[in-house]
Amino acid sequence: ISYDRKGDLKQAIENFSEAILLEGNNADFFHNRGFSNRKLGRYRAATEDYTAALRLNNKHFKAYYNRAFAQDKLGQYAEAVQDYSHALALEPRNGNALHNRASAQEKLGRNKEAIIDFTSAIEIDGT
Repeated sequence: ISYDRKGDLKQAIENFSEAILLEGNNADFFHNRGFSNRKLGRYRAATEDYTAALRLNNKHFKAYYNRAFAQDKLGQYAEAVQDYSHALALEPRNGNALHNRASAQEKLGRNKEAIIDFTSAIEIDGT
């Protein structure tokens, strides 16, 4: 995590990969490697890591949220909506997840759903 925070994302990915080899049943290691991949714009690799994290822990809010973000970047808006919905099932009052799901809904032409989510996000966050 220190390498990621310092901006040395490639080293962070290497370290997370080593950690996965040592303890491959730790969802956080996959999630964290995915987050470093996401920061590098490697959205497919990030999505794969988040999926691995979710196989190990299907209640990992951040893995759903960040996989949805990566899917949105890949133009996979329906999948993003689905993952934001999973994240919101775990944290129903997460304004960022509501806002991002609304944005993905809008990209799919689902304007009514988008307005509902945008409104809910504003009610929660006040902005």
